Amino acid sequence: MYNTAQLYELSFVSPSRRPRTKPRIVFTIKAEHLEEIIRRLRILGEQRHEYALKYCPRYPTFGYPMVNLFGRKEFGYGRCGLVNEVDEDVRFEIELAGGDQLSCCTLTLKVLTMALAVPIANWSSNQLQQVDLETRCDSADIYGYNHAVGGYISSRLMSWLREQGRGSVKNRHVPVPEEVTRAMRHAWSAVCSKSRLRWTRECSGYIAPDGMFTLGCFGNACDLAIYPDCGRMTDSYIQLSCHNLDSADQQITLIAGLAKLCELARRNE
Repeated sequence: MYNTAQLYELSFVSPSRRPRTKPRIVFTIKAEHLEEIIRRLRILGEQRHEYALKYCPRYPTFGYPMVNLFGRKEFGYGRCGLVNEVDEDVRFEIELAGGDQLSCCTLTLKVLTMALAVPIANWSSNQLQQVDLETRCDSADIYGYNHAVGGYISSRLMSWLREQGRGSVKNRHVPVPEEVTRAMRHAWSAVCSKSRLRWTRECSGYIAPDGMFTLGCFGNACDLAIYPDCGRMTDSYIQLSCHNLDSADQQITLIAGLAKLCELARRNE
């Protein structure tokens, strides 16, 4: 169910050479909600331990926020995430990496989105939740869609998308902003295997005049989008869906693009 009151903001941070950092998918919440979110993460981590043993066998235990020897407050499976407090906000930052760490990233992302899916009691906001994410991670489903992504896009974000789409010529689709494409390529390069690195340039996307958009990456018509059959736009939201989203590197790449779209929309408000 769509969470209408804004609980978190989604964004993407590109890698840096100096200091050397990995790209990150970031969920930002209000500091006043940190205790409740950690409580939820503890419950979810315990509930999903058996599942984690199968999906992420090397790192099956969810790590709760803890400061390491270098002063970094880490969390998640394989401690792939960082918790940073900035003024009145808390940023849950999932560092993107390949190999065994990729499973840690996708499973951490799933548990975190589950913790953020339920409204906070007695909390209200005059801002709509931009995007309400639902993710899947499964390594043993013969039917595919092992790393599907769904959820809801707010009318607030759709208004911004329509503004971008109006720049089209003769009602044709326009490319997504270059920052979005760059975010997807950074993410793909960080998490894919060496044999798939050559497909980095497959990352792309477009926005239609009505605000409908598609983000795509390497695969058999693999994309994350608002499709014509996703239903009608309500006063608050429209459904987000995917197609042939099978692997973890595809999921991370498309969520990175979505995160950058959300970030750009907030920046232009």
